[in-house]
Amino acid sequence: MKETIAPAAGSIHDQLTASVQALILPKGLYAFSVKSADPERVAELGGLMLPALHVGLGPSLPADGIEFLSGRDDGAHWLYAPGDMLIAKVVDRPVTVFLTSVQAAVGQPLAVEVDRLDGRSEAIAGEAHARGASAAQGEEPIRLQITAHVSNRGDIVFVDTDWAGRLGRGLSIEAFSVVPLDRLAPADIEYKGLTGAGFESPWLGNGEPCGTRGMGIPLVGFAVRLKPSAAALGYRCVYRGAFRSGAISAVVSDGELCRSEAPGDPLEGIELQVIPPSVAAADSPQTAASRPRRTGSSD
Repeated sequence: MKETIAPAAGSIHDQLTASVQALILPKGLYAFSVKSADPERVAELGGLMLPALHVGLGPSLPADGIEFLSGRDDGAHWLYAPGDMLIAKVVDRPVTVFLTSVQAAVGQPLAVEVDRLDGRSEAIAGEAHARGASAAQGEEPIRLQITAHVSNRGDIVFVDTDWAGRLGRGLSIEAFSVVPLDRLAPADIEYKGLTGAGFESPWLGNGEPCGTRGMGIPLVGFAVRLKPSAAALGYRCVYRGAFRSGAISAVVSDGELCRSEAPGDPLEGIELQVIPPSVAAADSPQTAASRPRRTGSSD
């Protein structure tokens, strides 16, 4: 005999609402990001954080049509906190994605933005073609994707932001990776980290995470450089760090170690630019780092 179990009248389930929005996404790279939220932990439901939004494929669609490249450590495609971001790649044909929002009956849904990342790159490339590739490339730093593993938050992806990290919140960066989104390949950039115990990682690249995850060990320093083939073309890396003490380091460049003057000061933010040859030839590291950035926020 088949039995159906329904929630009791007046239970916490009566206080929840859900809605679904279907999106058809063409081939490309997409970011789903939370722009504003005030999540609360619902003890009656085992400590769930609400409101929340799930990103997933529509029913019966083949899983190989989309790749989720980043998100939370548990692998679930849920968003709920300000700054949460999920990166997804639609591989070769349009797919239907379901955005399922769950919230309290009297609450507000998340403010979630869906942004096509490679669309921005194509627009920049088109502008470069129209105005002259060499001139356009000299105006803007290379677009970067920095993934930071933040204490008590997990992996957070930052694209087109001034700072990667959660500055001023007591949340340290335990690991990070850097991937260029235009003009250079992932293998062209290398980076390494320094822990408070004095361990300095090897140089890594290709988007491989540098540091530790889930061990509560913050980085206290980092460095970024270009492979010789990219450096020979005239590109430069300039960067600085923000630290738990409130200190912001001086700008350093091209493989120099960036750290706070205070011993063991945990790293909370990374500001990094890869400067094109025409700009690098004219700017010092200090003036390059102060050059206006694209709009965006890590909050």
